[in-house]
Amino acid sequence: MFVIFLGKRWKKLDQTMKTYAWIWGFTTLIWIGAFLRYIIIGFEIDGPILRLIDIGIQSLIILTGPALFYYLGLRLFKTKIWAQIMFVVSLLLAIYSISILIGQNGILSNGRTYFSDDVLLNEKSLVIFGVEAILAIALLLFDFFQRIYLWKKTHDKKMLYSALYSCTLLIYVFFAGIDNAKIINDWQLILFRILYAGAFLFAYLVIVEDESEKEIFSILKPEPINIQTNSEGS
Repeated sequence: MFVIFLGKRWKKLDQTMKTYAWIWGFTTLIWIGAFLRYIIIGFEIDGPILRLIDIGIQSLIILTGPALFYYLGLRLFKTKIWAQIMFVVSLLLAIYSISILIGQNGILSNGRTYFSDDVLLNEKSLVIFGVEAILAIALLLFDFFQRIYLWKKTHDKKMLYSALYSCTLLIYVFFAGIDNAKIINDWQLILFRILYAGAFLFAYLVIVEDESEKEIFSILKPEPINIQTNSEGS
């Protein structure tokens, strides 16, 4: 629903918000893939199909990085040049990680418990993922607090919504990073997934409220009055 909502407003979104929508689009595909994966496991299907799905899910997780860093480049530097540089660097790392991922021992079994049956990235891909996740969290924190400071200083509600956009991503990246690193593999994992799945709802509520504010403002904004003067005696 959230992605559909953004899609319907695509033409009204600026470049930053379009990138924001791409991030959540990738995330939606990841969750759909995970859902299908557990259905297949439930039917006790194993082998090449499950491996292909695992590679697809992990590739989508890795490819979210370039979109996230492009978003952060636009937010922090207000220029496409730095956003493109950050995007390209992250994309090259993503391509390298995926090339290792699809090879032998690219993904490893993390063991089966009553609460999960997940895979673990190879060491090199996991290090790249971890470094990018930590860097993204640091930049999202900086952007969030910077905009909260501007909101308190100017009392501009746009700054508050702008801060909350980064906050939703911050919550998701933090919990998803812990999940994909497989630091937790027991019942606590269920709690973590509920928490960062809540980031979807949080992001949806933020953007709906923000878009509503913009629509109200556009309705209440007075139309410019054009005064035409007619010359007499012409």
